[in-house]
Amino acid sequence: MAPSDSRGEIVGLIVKNTIKQGAIPFTDVSPFYINVDAKYLSRQHQIPFFSISFADGQILEVSKLIEPLTSEEKTIFTKHVVGKEVRFYVSRAVLVAYDSLYLDNSSWSILRDVGIFPDEYELKVRINKIEVSPRPEGQKQVLEVYPYRDVEAR
Repeated sequence: MAPSDSRGEIVGLIVKNTIKQGAIPFTDVSPFYINVDAKYLSRQHQIPFFSISFADGQILEVSKLIEPLTSEEKTIFTKHVVGKEVRFYVSRAVLVAYDSLYLDNSSWSILRDVGIFPDEYELKVRINKIEVSPRPEGQKQVLEVYPYRDVEAR
């Protein structure tokens, strides 16, 4: 269950960033990702290096980088994208300041099917929890992400 505040509203880490394309980390994970400053996610939650971590969240908004959304895009994105639950593979920052959040294949299909393209659109999501499986064969932990209030990554 997602963390919620005293009013019962879902809370977590709000991330807004450009969708980018990289290398496929492994099976069932797409090459499409957004970045978040590691101080808000992996460092704050002490995600171990070389762990396998997945973050769950919800899409809050889609926007274009250069121009406003058309009325058709607004309608379609509101109907088919905004509010959908998504899952990310967390590629922890090692030599850089940013964690990369790779959409899993089923989450990417939500964006792909409505014609959202990397380097053209921004995604705003709320990350609610992280499942961390340390290697080798460590005990899986489920961490709530900012369970008492929304925190916006800058």
